[in-house]
Amino acid sequence: MARGRATEGLGGGMRTLVLTLSALALAGCAVSNTPYPRPAPGAGVYRPSPPPGPNIYSIAPRAPTHSQLFVCNTWSSNLGEIGYSNESLAYTPTMQTRAGALLRNPTESACLSSGFGWRGSS
Repeated sequence: MARGRATEGLGGGMRTLVLTLSALALAGCAVSNTPYPRPAPGAGVYRPSPPPGPNIYSIAPRAPTHSQLFVCNTWSSNLGEIGYSNESLAYTPTMQTRAGALLRNPTESACLSSGFGWRGSS
């Protein structure tokens, strides 16, 4: 019997300790003395941006269509057929896609340094 009373006494003290800590934790959560910043009126309202005005991209002139693409060097092995003035004979200025025609070479002064495809097949 003495053994049971000692356990009961310990359980009662533990119960008191747990209840006290729980009450302090709940009291700490209930007190809110921290000033939180309030959102500005209308801060959460979505406002679309105005339509873009003229910029460098919308007023840029169209790129010229180059009818020839010149080859930088003639010793690469996958350039394809090369003409007398070092132009690529297989070059076409546009390609057709589902979205429409796209320029293949919208640059001012570029040359082909390496082709696409198997090496040694020119």
